[in-house]
Amino acid sequence: MHRRAVGLAVVLCCALSSRAQESPVGKVFKAGGKWTYTVSENKLTGALYGIFELKANEALSDGISSGVPNFIIMCGGPAKAPTWINSKLISPIVLGKPSEFAAHAMQQTVVLRADSKFHTHFWNMADDFTTFFVDKGATKELIGSGDARIQFRDASENQQVAVFSPGGISQEMLTKACGKTFAQPTAPSNPALEEVVTNSEAAKGSPAAAVGLANVGHPLSPEEMADLVQKGQASKCAVVTVPPGAEVEIDGNKAGVSPLVFVLLKQGDSPRTITIKMTGYKTFEKKVVPDGKTIPIGLTLEKQ
Repeated sequence: MHRRAVGLAVVLCCALSSRAQESPVGKVFKAGGKWTYTVSENKLTGALYGIFELKANEALSDGISSGVPNFIIMCGGPAKAPTWINSKLISPIVLGKPSEFAAHAMQQTVVLRADSKFHTHFWNMADDFTTFFVDKGATKELIGSGDARIQFRDASENQQVAVFSPGGISQEMLTKACGKTFAQPTAPSNPALEEVVTNSEAAKGSPAAAVGLANVGHPLSPEEMADLVQKGQASKCAVVTVPPGAEVEIDGNKAGVSPLVFVLLKQGDSPRTITIKMTGYKTFEKKVVPDGKTIPIGLTLEKQ
């Protein structure tokens, strides 16, 4: 039992399986998107390894052999400190000879396209000439993309492209199996931005929004709003006040509270009236004619 106690994969798989008493070795688990996760065991040492596998979207052929390429991520180590071991691209066809200017004798120049970004890598080839060892940086690029394409040369010196759809891999499973190696950075919390989003979403159900809907006749989609702004028939408006929480009205109809972002539609050549008021402070009023240009309103409210 000691060998299983030090393997990270058994901790992960037992948490995912309702049959926690069974050995996880050899079982296949869904790992998000098109990824699968299995546990393998080193027969000599008894060490357990977690393996994430992603099959290519289509088969490759060199006229002699054909098959679907696989992308493999292997992780291992103690349960409390799992880590990445290696990544591989398993090709169904024989790889071409090493590149002339590669740093090592068994390297080939490979181009990885991750979404719209292209990077050139030098990947080591195994002695079987069907396996690329993929570096950590390239693995991160692939994991973080929705469309990944890997171009390499086959034994006939023809260019082959393996196409993958890596999106959707479970970050929770990846972290449990590989530690923080491939952890996706999270954007820092921005309370001010979150407040703008919250207020702006709430404003969509305001009396002012209802009046706008009545005038247009149907709810405007984001695409329709963007089109009206581009044509000069509406403007984006942003209202920020100090202190925040001021009531914002459009033509006398409540629109929401500051900070607030909204789209103001043009009504002929008549100006629209934006009123900002807050108990204990002087009322602010501004008349504007939407023309496609952004209308920013930032002010410090004056006490009465």
